[in-house]
Amino acid sequence: MAKVLILDDDPSFSGFLARALTKKGHDATVIHKLAGLKEGLRELVPDVLLLDVHLPDGYGLDAITSVEEAPDSPQIIVITGNPDDDAAKQALLLGVWDYISKSDPLSRIMLAVDRAMTFRSEKKTATAQSALRTAGIVGNSPKIKRCLVEAAHAAQSDAPVLLTGETGTGKELIARAIHNSSARRDKGFIVVDCTAIPSQLAESILFGHIKGAFTGAESDHEGLIQLAHGGTLFLDEVGEMGEDIQKRFLRVIQEKTFRPVGDVGERTCDFRIIAATNRDLDKLVEKGTFRLDLLHRIRSISIHLPPLRERTEDIVPLADYHLHKVCYANKCSKKAFSPDFCEELTAYEWPGNVRELMQTVEASLSRAEGFSKLFAIHLPERVRARHFAHEDATALPSAGEEEVKRDILPFNSYRKNALRSVEREYIIELMRRTKGDMELASSLSGLGRARLYGLLKEHGVSRHDV
Repeated sequence: MAKVLILDDDPSFSGFLARALTKKGHDATVIHKLAGLKEGLRELVPDVLLLDVHLPDGYGLDAITSVEEAPDSPQIIVITGNPDDDAAKQALLLGVWDYISKSDPLSRIMLAVDRAMTFRSEKKTATAQSALRTAGIVGNSPKIKRCLVEAAHAAQSDAPVLLTGETGTGKELIARAIHNSSARRDKGFIVVDCTAIPSQLAESILFGHIKGAFTGAESDHEGLIQLAHGGTLFLDEVGEMGEDIQKRFLRVIQEKTFRPVGDVGERTCDFRIIAATNRDLDKLVEKGTFRLDLLHRIRSISIHLPPLRERTEDIVPLADYHLHKVCYANKCSKKAFSPDFCEELTAYEWPGNVRELMQTVEASLSRAEGFSKLFAIHLPERVRARHFAHEDATALPSAGEEEVKRDILPFNSYRKNALRSVEREYIIELMRRTKGDMELASSLSGLGRARLYGLLKEHGVSRHDV
């Protein structure tokens, strides 16, 4: 039996539908306005919501996001008297179970309810099983919860996964969760940093080599692909993989074999691919710098990780979780967050996402020695200064208004912000002049390649897109 909540402004249709559902053994409740939806969800906790699109006090599809935020959110079936292709597409993108016209046979609606209940039953079992395996991933926002559900589903298959999202959003953490929840969890999780493999050594690093393959090869060496046998190969920043290596790697995926440098025979390999990137691989395909056939091979399942600024409700819980870990590791007493500290954390946009948040918590903790709480004053200047700068910008008077007096930043804060801005401009100009050639950029700037890659990540600059 399903608990069904019907939100429809047509008393005749909704009454007919409720009676039909009751005859099928379901518990049906009817409401006629969006205003009663929140209370209905709280009191009934329905398994299925039958949602009309056009209601007297609003647009039904606008309520979908808030419905999904409810505890144990129901499967949503949209039922409308005026079917519209754009509305149907919007509804499906929002994750509804089905989109049905009121003119469809009653059996069509009943079948959708039955199928939604079957899915819901299996989903509860799968969620209960996967929750333990994703321990350590913090967040309760709808966007991150959807990512975790998708990751749990991915863990039950052996299909390649592509994780997308900005730098610092936790792509490797999700990749490890998928691996640890999969049938391959007892084998290795091997990370390939595609930004840090020199082109002249790429084959040896990936495929390994035999003794005597080249000068200095004094013994056999297993490559990363061999180490990943039976487990998972994680291709971090796969968009940075060189074109020649893309071709070689595609063959490995297709044939399930590889040849170490200097060897004459092929070796078999069996691994699951999880790739991650902060770039738009479709655009790279259009530019001709990434192979379309390789993209198809690594993108059987695609999961997008949202930036931290799009899930602000997770910021303080994430910070608290990391604070607890750091305090435990350093054997120091746990500190609390003051209200102003939490306000500053939430107000900041976090361009470096979760990684930057963790670094900020550690920096604040080091400044708070002797305090039982972390206060806003313990935050790094860049976090507080960015907030103040935003407040100043929004407080600027419009034309004709009397100019208002604004606070000026402390000299050290201003200098750090200015230096950071100049540093970013320099990196962008360097990449533009060298056309992304890291060897030439290193030579011109006097910076090591590792340092250059670090600056690119820190400032969110892509060497190919400037």
